Amino acid sequence: MAPNRRITAAAAFGLALAALYVCAAGTDAGVDLDNAGVRYYLFKHDEQRDAANVLAHLAGIAVVVPAMLALLAFAWWRHGRRPAIAAGVLIIGSVVSARLAKTLLGELQPLGSEWPRYFGPGYFPSGHGAGVMALVLAAILLAGSGRVRAAIAVVGGAVAGIVGLAHVVGLSHHPTDLLGGYLLAGIWALGAGIYLQRDDPDDRSPAARRGARTALLTAVAVTIAGAVAIAQGVAVPAAVGTFGVPVSALAITGLITLLTPIRRGPTPAATSLDVDG
Repeated sequence: MAPNRRITAAAAFGLALAALYVCAAGTDAGVDLDNAGVRYYLFKHDEQRDAANVLAHLAGIAVVVPAMLALLAFAWWRHGRRPAIAAGVLIIGSVVSARLAKTLLGELQPLGSEWPRYFGPGYFPSGHGAGVMALVLAAILLAGSGRVRAAIAVVGGAVAGIVGLAHVVGLSHHPTDLLGGYLLAGIWALGAGIYLQRDDPDDRSPAARRGARTALLTAVAVTIAGAVAIAQGVAVPAAVGTFGVPVSALAITGLITLLTPIRRGPTPAATSLDVDG
């Protein structure tokens, strides 16, 4: 995508984010719709909320930080300094800006009182949503082929969607909070793309095709398993937070597997990456 198109897309994402906030916090219809999304799960069984909280841990610090560090190390090893910096700024910028935005909006409440929202002020946009989506977008940005990027997008989109749903079911966010976090991460990703000036090569190698098929099946399995876990209220240990490191290890292993077809350094189709120089 050309830089001017990325700038246009980033501006569109910014307008969409602002419009989403205006609708969610500044209109009666938006507030009612958001609250209805929360109340739908309010009287669900505790087991369902427990299952949702387990899945929500996929966007917690115990998972996001190790995954980010592993991704940045991998980016530096495969592509060099510039892509690693871009990915780091994308992830950290998304999380920090989400935190700053929710604090400022919660304090200033520019559209009037946010107290009619079910959880009150200080929840838009979701930092968890921004963090998990930023990880997915950083991996897409670093992938060296169109097919690998598509595979990561499918798997990552499924994971981000399930994590977002889990936060709503677990009664920790309004639906629009998660959407706002996703849009915010998209803005940072477009900025990182402008910095790297990436093209979109298409790798038709057998390894890439196998990776795409595997990713599609994995995404379907993740989506079904996550939805079933929430719906059925899968019993989980109370100390699920201690499993953050094993979960992140599995996520990192899967990500490295998908990224393995990437060749070290610039490829003939991706010389515009301009690594280390």
